[in-house]
Amino acid sequence: MDSPDENVNKSIDECISLLQKIKQLHFELNELRTLNEKVCSPNSDSLEQHTKEELIIKVKDKVNSQIQSYSHKTGNTESSQPEISNQVEIMSASFFSKRNPNFSHVSEKDDGYDLAEMMAACRQFAEIYDQLGGTTFAPLKADVIGNVTKLENHGNATGINTLQGLVLNEIKNKTTTKKGSATDALVWLKRGLWLFCLFLSNIVKGERNPAKAFNASYEIKLKPHHNFIVRNLFKAGLLAFPGFDTLINTLLYEHHPEDGEKESVLIKHVDVYITSMMPILENLDKFYIQNGLAN
Repeated sequence: MDSPDENVNKSIDECISLLQKIKQLHFELNELRTLNEKVCSPNSDSLEQHTKEELIIKVKDKVNSQIQSYSHKTGNTESSQPEISNQVEIMSASFFSKRNPNFSHVSEKDDGYDLAEMMAACRQFAEIYDQLGGTTFAPLKADVIGNVTKLENHGNATGINTLQGLVLNEIKNKTTTKKGSATDALVWLKRGLWLFCLFLSNIVKGERNPAKAFNASYEIKLKPHHNFIVRNLFKAGLLAFPGFDTLINTLLYEHHPEDGEKESVLIKHVDVYITSMMPILENLDKFYIQNGLAN
């Protein structure tokens, strides 16, 4: 039987050997990149051009194989053995990735969505109006922040800490239609959030004319609730809407080329953001319908 010192030395030797193999794999990755650049051209029909991400994945697979081999040799075969992830981390930064908190941070309690967390996410989101054009979109931002403040005040006054709880309290007291009610503030907040959520969804789905994407969202979510004067104001506001290239450069703060083209990176960020935003709005709509309230 080997002594404890001999076991330790063997383990050290195995570690050194593994590090040397990883170093060699890193060298192989660089060679693969160089070969890919020299041999593969955009017009090549015989060879497939690999992206940097694909090459990284190939090398990571090799490294993971070496780690597993080392685990078997040392007897450490537990499932907790770490592996190198094949997911390539996105390092670029955008308006959406920098929102903290965002809608993914909104928790759902027994009687509804956490009021403080939802309002904090809404305040963060409202900064998008400044990004797109402070003067043009100032009324929209003021509407969102105004309704956020009303809901916060209702929460402080009643001690209720969920959105649905505020509305249920007003249903109980028959004050849902009272001027300045939490029910009214929440319905208008939802409409404003839906306006931009659908706008962003239209962009993700392929619409590359921001004004058209925004107008399509407005037609569904806000136009039915606006009078003739407000509708014309919105129509005039569309003229000041930034073009798609401007939108990308405005909302994408930092771009790392290895993450992909600017457009695809921003679209990924938007998609992740609205994936947590949309279900909240859908559930609040269902809640209003279930309680016979107008959306």
